Amino acid sequence: MGAKGRCGNGAVQFLKMVGIEDASQWDMEETAKGGPFPEILDHDVFVNCIYLMGAIPPFLTKELIAKERRLSVIVDVSCDYTNPHNPLPIYNQSTSFLAPTIPIHTGDGHKELELVSIDHLPSLIPRESSEDFSNDLMPSLLHLDNWANGRSGEMVGVWERARKLFQDKLVELEEWKKQH
Repeated sequence: MGAKGRCGNGAVQFLKMVGIEDASQWDMEETAKGGPFPEILDHDVFVNCIYLMGAIPPFLTKELIAKERRLSVIVDVSCDYTNPHNPLPIYNQSTSFLAPTIPIHTGDGHKELELVSIDHLPSLIPRESSEDFSNDLMPSLLHLDNWANGRSGEMVGVWERARKLFQDKLVELEEWKKQH
């Protein structure tokens, strides 16, 4: 899922590098009808790379994974397990580099299902992650002086939104302090 995004594109590239050319590549068009998607059960590995922007029906459910399936590994790159709109409400914790998988209980007599949900997975490839982040950030940084000097332009809006977010979070912090 999310095959056309940055993470999804990287997952597809990785699969091709290890010789898997025929991986299913679902994105927004394929998921537009809404889940759950029993088709996922027909794959060996499911990689979730979506950018969750709001409420969506789940991709998999506990009831669905308790059925007969080929699926044995889920890699949840998105790691939205704390989000109330989590499309994979079948688990509630992240994994780590030291313990990269957790078993997902699917009921007695069912095939095992392992899950990877390392919430900082891109740090496994620090150079590529740094280059990607830098490439995304550089255009905004080049316009920081325009914002600081009161000029206008499309990239200046990035800094205005950043300042507003910072100020909003300061207000939230002060409210939190009053309550605690």
